[in-house]
Amino acid sequence: MLYSLISRRRLLELFFDDAIVVSKLLGLVLAKKGKHAGQDLPMCGIPYHALESYLPRLVEQEHKVALCEQLESPEEAKKEMDIKL
Repeated sequence: MLYSLISRRRLLELFFDDAIVVSKLLGLVLAKKGKHAGQDLPMCGIPYHALESYLPRLVEQEHKVALCEQLESPEEAKKEMDIKL
């Protein structure tokens, strides 16, 4: 399984099934961040300062991880998402 962690400055965020699975594996809080297709959007976050302890735990369990840096502002990202939907 590949997890894409999206950087939002001080927090790496996971969404959808990735958030659900990783929150269970690492004992993190599963939160909701808005709605998607009328449903709650599951989200789990890893603070940057804790990445060095959480990342090896995922890799040791043979999970693959990709770190993605968001380049546009949240407003620009939402605008692009609305256009694509």
